[in-house]
Amino acid sequence: WIDDVNIYASVTGIDDPAAGTLNVYPDPMTDELKIASAEFNIQMVEVYDALGNKIFHRSLNGKNETVFDARSLCPGIYFVVMRDEKNNLLTRKILKM
Repeated sequence: WIDDVNIYASVTGIDDPAAGTLNVYPDPMTDELKIASAEFNIQMVEVYDALGNKIFHRSLNGKNETVFDARSLCPGIYFVVMRDEKNNLLTRKILKM
């Protein structure tokens, strides 16, 4: 689903083409997770738990924002995976309280 290089890049901030232009917030999340970008054309968003299970998928087709209802999630670490129009994958680690 996500290779180690993409996870490493998102956690360390190295080789991240959307650094500073892609907002995934709030972190830590409680009731909802917002994803927004003024410059990054998001095609797809997926959320995975720490075990790699996909718990959310949404196609955005170039929209630059979405909101995910996180109330049903258990506290823990999650990975948000986004794909752009050039098929680049970006990941963000987020904490659920």
